[in-house]
Parts: sequence; C-alpha cells; structure tokens
Amino acid sequence: MICPNCSTIFADGKICPKCNMDAVLFKKTKRASLNLYNSGLAKAKDGNITGAIEDLKRCLMFDKTNNVARDLLGLCYFRVGEVSDALKHWIISASYDSEDKMAKGYIDVLNRNTRVLDKYNDAIRQYNRAMEYMSQGSTDLAIIQLKKALDYNPDFVKALCLYALCCIDEKNYAVAMDCIDKALEIDSGCSLALRYRSEITALPAFKKGRIREAEYEKEKKTDYPARAKSKKRYAPGGLDMLIFLSGAVVMAVILMTLIFPGWVESKDERIKGLSEQVKMLEAENENGTSVFAVKYAELEAENEKLKAENDRYKFEELNREAILVFKEADLLAEQGKYLEAGELIAALDYENLNDDMKAQFDISSGEIYPRAADEAADLAHNAFNIGNRADAKKYFEFSYMADADGDRADDCLYYLGRIAENEGDNTKAKDYYETLINAFPNSGFVGEVKNLVVGL
Repeated sequence: MICPNCSTIFADGKICPKCNMDAVLFKKTKRASLNLYNSGLAKAKDGNITGAIEDLKRCLMFDKTNNVARDLLGLCYFRVGEVSDALKHWIISASYDSEDKMAKGYIDVLNRNTRVLDKYNDAIRQYNRAMEYMSQGSTDLAIIQLKKALDYNPDFVKALCLYALCCIDEKNYAVAMDCIDKALEIDSGCSLALRYRSEITALPAFKKGRIREAEYEKEKKTDYPARAKSKKRYAPGGLDMLIFLSGAVVMAVILMTLIFPGWVESKDERIKGLSEQVKMLEAENENGTSVFAVKYAELEAENEKLKAENDRYKFEELNREAILVFKEADLLAEQGKYLEAGELIAALDYENLNDDMKAQFDISSGEIYPRAADEAADLAHNAFNIGNRADAKKYFEFSYMADADGDRADDCLYYLGRIAENEGDNTKAKDYYETLINAFPNSGFVGEVKNLVVGL
C-alpha cells in the first residue's frame, strides 16, 4: 500500500510505519470531503444557502485544506449578508494557499469598496442592537434598528427574519410575510423563515391575499349576523328631500367642471410616465444593461467559474489518486497478485487522466494485463465447472477486456456466449459467437460456434 501522506510503500496493514497515518481512513476522508462539497455546490445552485453552508462546514471538518469548498462557503455567507463570516473564510483560504486567486480576489474587492464594507458592518451593528431591544421587550425600538440594518444591507437574511418576528409580535402579518418571502427568495432553506411562514399560515386569520390585520378585523366584524335595523324616528319631509337633491346636483356639477378634468389629466400623465418607464426597462433588458440582467450575468459567470474550479479540483484529485494506484499495482504485481493489480488499474477513469498518467496507464496495463487475464481465465473456468455462472461471467469478461488479442481470448468469447445463452439473452450470445468467428477464424471453437449461431 502507498501512504497518501508521505508516499511510503508498505506491505502489511493500513498504518504507515513512517508517519503513522491511517492510509485507508485518509482516502475515505478525502472522498467524503469531495462528496460534501459537491452536495453543497448543488444546494447553493438551487438557492438553498442554509443547506449549502451546513454541507460545506461538514466538508471542511473532513478536510480543512479544501480551499475550493472554503471559498464557496464564504460566498454563501456573503449571499445571506453575513460578510464578516465570509471574509474570515476567505482569509483562511488565502493563508492555506498563497496561490488561491479566488479568495484573494474576493478580499481585494471588499478592500477596494470600503464604503460598502462599512455599510455591511453597520448593518450587523444595528442587528445586534435590535437583538438587545428584543430581549428587553422593546419591539418598536428593535424594528427601527432592523429597518436601518436592511437599508444598509437588504440581503441580510437574519435581519429579515428578526424583522418578521417583530411584525408577528405586533400582529402585522402582511409586513411579516413580505420579509419572509424576501428571506426565502435569498435562501430557500432558511429554517427560521420557513418556521415563521408556517406559523402565520396556521393562524385562523390567514387567507390568501387577506392577511392584513385591518382586513382581518373587518372580516371578523362581518362574520356575525347583522343586527336588525332600528325603526326610523321620523321620515324626511318633501322640502328636506328637495333640498338634499338640489345639493347633490350642485355637487355633481362642481365635480364634473372642476375636479374630474384635473384628475383625468393627472392620470393620463401618470400612464404616460409609466409607459415610458416600461419602454426604457424593456430596452435595458434587451441590451443587457438592466440591473437584473447585469446581476444574472455576474451570477452566471461566477457559477461557470465555480464549475471550472470544481472540475479542476476533481481532475487533480483523480490524477493524484492515479499515482498511488500505479504504485500499489506495481507492489501487488511484485507479490504475484496480477489479478488484483489489474482490477485496480481497470477501475481508473482513463479518459479523465492527464497525458502523463495515460502514458503510465499504458505501461502498467501492458505489463500487468496479460498475466491478470490468464489468472482471471483460470478462475473463470473453475467457477464455470462448479456451476457458479455469475463469477465465471465476471472473470471471463475481465480476462477478455485485459487481453482481447491473447491466446485465451477465443476461449473467453466461447464461454461468455454459452453463459449468455443460458441466461436467455440470445442476442448477446450471438454477438459473442460472431465476434469469435470473425476475430479468430482458426480457433477450435469455430465449427461448434457456427452451428450454435444457426440454432439461435
């Protein structure tokens, strides 16, 4: 076995005698870290920032030097408005790897925009004050501080959730739902926002589109049967009615001549202004200069950059593992365990190896595969003779893959065809037989196989 920490080769056990590293556990932790990073990246793309943060923090528990995961964790914190946590992780990444351009780039952007950074810090200070006021029971003062915090940083999810809680306490459910919707738009996995929304929707007052307290009060009043109208104490006389109608007519004339024309004119101007704004926004959207289009383009670029970084990380990890695999395969071959060595090499993803590793693959497989094919063919015959078709099929397939032009390749094709025929897969059996006939016309199996093909 090869120690992944110090590259020492050792034959017995899994603990490196030089550095005392558990080689098997080391590989498992690296894979676990990579799997958690991929999970966090997928959740971040779906907008579940809370879930992404949890996975990335666990990822760093397995491998604290995984700077790609740490950089993404910083971005997730930045997305929900926790800039100090984001900056902390980017600084750690830069300290682990002086070549980490992503972390340094994020830090430089914040350093160049000190006013923006000050606003984010002010938002956190206002949020902390609001927490103090809430603990003292001063909800109204907390709301004032939270409004200031959200003015400084509108994407501060914790502030949005606390604002929603204050509004729930004040029974201002409409504003609370607006805050919750905004928080979930930023982070669809925010547990606090989801909890507050479920509490509001569970209230008897909640109805779609009618959650404002004033509407609820009005609705509550009209839920009861209307009281019987009291009898009128007197009926207006004819003169009173005439005066009332005359006043109504005069008022209508005043409205038509003085107020309505100005009202219509103001509405026309408003419609004209809105139409111009719509045309301007449509033009900006078409040429890609609108705020949404620019932000979308930035997110797309960031997403592509993260994907490229992830692919590079997986590519480098694969090739680092390949080096260890080749060393371990050579060690197994020296011990005469050619089949184990061949299976180890065959498990590598050849297409994603770099040129040096592909060259090494060709050298190692050329030396190990022929002997591994012979060993696999012997095991396949033993399994076939005792009726163990599953193991026979596995070993015959490996033997043919490892040495398709070898002396025993026709033997493998014959028995693979027999096994496929026994499994009822005549199409596959015919493919094996025809390959044998075409590739090995002088084989002793050809006569029998031709008859078998006719029978199929």
